Amino acid sequence: MTYISQNTPLNQTQIAPTISQVVEKAAAMLRRFIENDAAKTALEKLSDESLRDIGLTRTDVSSIDRIPLPSKGAVDLIAIRMSRSGNL
Repeated sequence: MTYISQNTPLNQTQIAPTISQVVEKAAAMLRRFIENDAAKTALEKLSDESLRDIGLTRTDVSSIDRIPLPSKGAVDLIAIRMSRSGNL
């Protein structure tokens, strides 16, 4: 835990980098959540056959919240797969 002495006031140059870092980390976490949610939604729309083609099952898709996913690449691959099979 960090303690701030009341005898030493903090100035803006000390506070700004810390606030900026917290905001950047929160934004990164939010982006990751949104990307994972988009990937899960796209996977849920695939047929069982398409899931089997990429080595997944419905159970895998339902547990996707607990596993890390690559960034947007997975969503792009699914979109390409769906467009080629006419499953838009």
